Amino acid sequence: MVSVGVVISLQRTERAARKEQRGLAVPRKAVGNPAPDGDGRLAFKYENKPWVTWRKRLEAVAVIDFETTGMSPGYGARATEIAAIIILDGQIIDRYQSLMNAGVSVPWFITQLTGITTAMVRQAPPARQVMGEVADFVGDYPLVAHNASFDKKFWDAELAGIGHARQQDFICSMLLARRILPQAPNHKLGTLVDFAKLPVTGRYHRAEADAEMTAHLTLYLERELRRR
Repeated sequence: MVSVGVVISLQRTERAARKEQRGLAVPRKAVGNPAPDGDGRLAFKYENKPWVTWRKRLEAVAVIDFETTGMSPGYGARATEIAAIIILDGQIIDRYQSLMNAGVSVPWFITQLTGITTAMVRQAPPARQVMGEVADFVGDYPLVAHNASFDKKFWDAELAGIGHARQQDFICSMLLARRILPQAPNHKLGTLVDFAKLPVTGRYHRAEADAEMTAHLTLYLERELRRR
């Protein structure tokens, strides 16, 4: 896998570029500044982040995807399903998927989008149980998601509900795709899957299918980055 420093630098550079397009000031440290780490290697330090060296390899990552009742836990939305796919050495080696019962109803328009109903989540394991299981499953692997700002909010909120806090970074495959595949028509997951001729592994807007397609996209982006 490509290095943590390269991946996080690329996605943060993409965030910075989009802020500049909107006329927002971007502190230099938000992008990452190369500096020697003491033995000739290059390292990057980000705001509130430790030094990350170019030689530190992402031997494994966990690709996650949530389905939810709304856009933000800040407005009371809860997770209804989660999946996690483990990538190791360019291969999908393990997976976890579960619906989860957070004690809320699923709005009709979410059912239309995902196929997940209130009856389905009421029969699912409690959210606390599922989050405990998936947190143990991914361990301290770096997390990958498509449009990670969405999944990160729900991961952090649902973890907080069981008294846990995230320790690892999130990598956003959408931000990486904007940098690596600027020629794509847009950077939605479905568009990128079609553009890169990746396998469609199930219904979009279901957690396991979206996580698996994001995993294939992540591996594709890695190959493109290494090729260049």
